[in-house]
Amino acid sequence: MFYKKPWFLLILIIILAFVVRVYKINTLPLGVHPDEASWGYNAYSIIQTGKDEHGVKFPLIFKAYGDQKLPVFTYAIIPFIQIFGLNNLAIRLPTALIGTATVFLIYLLLRQLKLPKNLSLIGALIAATSPWLIILSRVFGPDSAFGLFFYTLAIYLSLSAVNHQKRRFIVLASISFALTLYSYIAYRLISPLTLLIFVIIFLRQSLKLKQMALLMGLSFVIDVLPLFWLTLFLTGNSRFS
Repeated sequence: MFYKKPWFLLILIIILAFVVRVYKINTLPLGVHPDEASWGYNAYSIIQTGKDEHGVKFPLIFKAYGDQKLPVFTYAIIPFIQIFGLNNLAIRLPTALIGTATVFLIYLLLRQLKLPKNLSLIGALIAATSPWLIILSRVFGPDSAFGLFFYTLAIYLSLSAVNHQKRRFIVLASISFALTLYSYIAYRLISPLTLLIFVIIFLRQSLKLKQMALLMGLSFVIDVLPLFWLTLFLTGNSRFS
């Protein structure tokens, strides 16, 4: 029967993940915490003026309260604020969606690791119902949730590059690794180390994969260079220090 098919069970898991992440998302918890207010106001300011609250045009690092917020989440909520207005739903919905997408990505990642479909479905179900991931996907940790999504995507694409030896996977993986650094500060350590592991794996394989390893490293360096410059020498150096 169709309801026993893996694709049907995966759809049910994704629906479950979405429901637990969006249930009363605009009112639970009530109000907004300071980071939400900062993200929302800066996104709204970008919409209105093209500048953040401090008058900086389309910044890559938001000064905010002096905590040097990274840009991905602020820019991600802009279309939602344009649609729903400046409110809790517009600020929180993108995180719920990216958290749901992460559940699907985890299934794809497990399949890429050659796990059976039933075990991959169990992995997706654990991700869908994990309290840690639900909390990240609702209110507390939206920038971290985006970082986790891009990190999972980068690993999936890197494994796809190993299995299929397609250059497009390498470029997309490098961009995804770079986006983790633009999303959440912890990935400044985790992502380069993970990427280095993949580069070493590629260098031990065929000539084509060795060439792809060089492409991966070069693409990543180019992608993160603007953030690296800002972090060390300009607006982002307070958090670095």
